[in-house]
Amino acid sequence: MDPTTLAALILVGGIVIGIVLSVPIAVVIGVSSFLATIPILGSEQAVLISAQRMFTGINSFPLLAIPMFVLAGVIMNSGCIAGRLVDAAKVLIGRMPASLAQTNVAANAMFGAVSGAAVAAAAAVGNVMNNRMVAEKYDRGFAAAVNVASAPSGMLIPPSNTFIVYSLVSGTSIAALFMSGLIPGLLWAAACMIVVAIYAVRQPGRLKTADRVTFRQAMLVLWRAFPSLLMMVVLLIVGTFMDPTPAILIFVPVFLPIVQEFGIDPIHFGAMVVMNLSIGTITPPVGNVLFVGARVARLRIEPVIAKLWPFLFAIIAMLFLVVFVPQLSMWLPQLMGLV
Repeated sequence: MDPTTLAALILVGGIVIGIVLSVPIAVVIGVSSFLATIPILGSEQAVLISAQRMFTGINSFPLLAIPMFVLAGVIMNSGCIAGRLVDAAKVLIGRMPASLAQTNVAANAMFGAVSGAAVAAAAAVGNVMNNRMVAEKYDRGFAAAVNVASAPSGMLIPPSNTFIVYSLVSGTSIAALFMSGLIPGLLWAAACMIVVAIYAVRQPGRLKTADRVTFRQAMLVLWRAFPSLLMMVVLLIVGTFMDPTPAILIFVPVFLPIVQEFGIDPIHFGAMVVMNLSIGTITPPVGNVLFVGARVARLRIEPVIAKLWPFLFAIIAMLFLVVFVPQLSMWLPQLMGLV
C-alpha cells in the first residue's frame, strides 16, 4: 500500500477509535499523528520530528495564560472569593425580582470573567447559590438551570481561554478578540436575567426580593469583594500579553479561509465561534457545564434540562443578534483602535 494512503488510514482510524473509546483528545491526536508519520519517515525520524513538533506547539507565550486562569479558578473555588462575589452581586442587583436567581447570573458572569472557564464558575457559584435558592422556595431544577445557563457567559467576557486558543489558530489579535466578546457576553447574561424575570412574574409573591441594605452595608460587602474585582482587571491586562479548545483547533483552520472569502472579519467570526461553542457546553450529550451544574445541585440531568429550555431559546436569540449585527462584536475593538 502507498505510504501516504497508509498514513491517512492510520491517522483517521486512530482518531475515530480514540473518540469511540473516550480517550482524551490531546492523546488521540498526538498518538495518531505519531503513528501516521512512521510509514512516511521511518521510526527514528518519526520520533525526532514528533518531539520537535510537540515542543514547538507548546512553546507559546500566550498559552501560558490558560493555566494561570485555571489556577485562578481553583484558588477562588478553594477560598471564599466566590462567596464574596455572590455578596457583591446581591448588593448590586438584589432589588430585582427573583433576586437570588439574578444574583446567580451576575456572580457567574463575574466569576467566569476572572477564571476564564465556565466549568469553574458553575462549580464555585453553584456550590454557594444552590442551597440558598432551594431554601427560598426555588425549584431545585430551576436553580440548577439558572446556574448552568449563566456560567458560560464568562467564556465570552474577557479574559477567555477560548479566545486565546482561537487567536493562536487564526493569527488574530488577542486584545481585539477579548474586546469583541464583551458585549456578546453581557447579552448572554442579560438573556438569562430576562428569563429569570419572566419566571418571577409568572409566580407572583412566591420568590422573595432581597431586603434593602444600607449604604454602609453595601460599601462593606463591595470592599470585601474588591480584591476579586481587581483580579478581573489585572487578568484582563495580563491576558492581553500572554471542550471548545479541540473544536477550535480542528475546525477554525478549515472554516476561517472560507468565511474570509465571504468578507467576514476574523474578529467577528471569533466571537461567533466562541459563543456557539459556549452554548454547546450547556447542551447534551457532552455539555460539561450542564453535567457539573447538575452534579453540584445533586440532580439528574433530566430535571435540569426541563428548566433549561427557556434560557437556551433566549441565549440562541442573542447568538443570532451577534451573528447578524457585526458591530456588537466589532464596535469595542474598533473604538480602541485594535483593528
